[in-house]
Amino acid sequence: MHNLEFQQRSLDSIFLEVLDDLSKKEVLLMVLCYIQLVRRENSFEVPLLDLIRCSEKPHKHIKGDWRDIMMELDIFYINEDDKIYEGKDIFKIQDITQAQVSIAHIYKPDFNNISNLIAKYWNIVSKLSSFGDGSLSEKKVSTVVLLYNEQLFKECILYANMLRERSFSTTEKKFFDALIDACFAMEFYQKDILNRAKDYAKSASDKLSSIENFYDLNLRDFIKQLDLFFKKPQKQKSKEIPRIHTKRYKKKDSMFSRLLNKIKRFFQ
Repeated sequence: MHNLEFQQRSLDSIFLEVLDDLSKKEVLLMVLCYIQLVRRENSFEVPLLDLIRCSEKPHKHIKGDWRDIMMELDIFYINEDDKIYEGKDIFKIQDITQAQVSIAHIYKPDFNNISNLIAKYWNIVSKLSSFGDGSLSEKKVSTVVLLYNEQLFKECILYANMLRERSFSTTEKKFFDALIDACFAMEFYQKDILNRAKDYAKSASDKLSSIENFYDLNLRDFIKQLDLFFKKPQKQKSKEIPRIHTKRYKKKDSMFSRLLNKIKRFFQ
């Protein structure tokens, strides 16, 4: 019996690596292609050749051999003639036309939610890839804002904390601290732990109040939204989560959103 629980890597850690280096976006593309194949085949085991064709061949601007990408992901295993390959062993595969690929068992019970999450991740990478001119710091700040606005609070906390550790700017550190508090406020709100949510929201507001003219972010409006939201923090499904407004992102479709449409057409 094969031990297929070797994969310990979380999807959010893969996503954070891509956020930190968008040249690695092909790793998300492979997962996206796998999800489409699972839906088509109605099975977790899908043809390896089809996965390669989707994630590599039709998109010449995506760089990287499929083996390298699969090793980077470390969430798949390959079955060739009832032999299981994972990690570096995938380089031993002789006939890709007969091999089947599957995601690790740990991800299968929650596959629908994972599929939605990967689509959300790809949407964010698509927006960031169409990002215009700007300093590296400005792009990192806007990335954190986008994560927050998309309600990816766990990912926002992890990424903001990582950026805070790297930052030399006191203002940036304070901003990342404040946004981490805002994320915790929203997470506790969603769990109906309203007193803790209110405390974190106040902490976020206090920190943001001391920041002036931070890039193009409308922090005053965000503080006002937070204060109003938690003035009567009874949990309501209709309540709109406070958002940070910025004009930094272009509205036109990016190359990567068009690529998503191509992937969908690939399976039609």
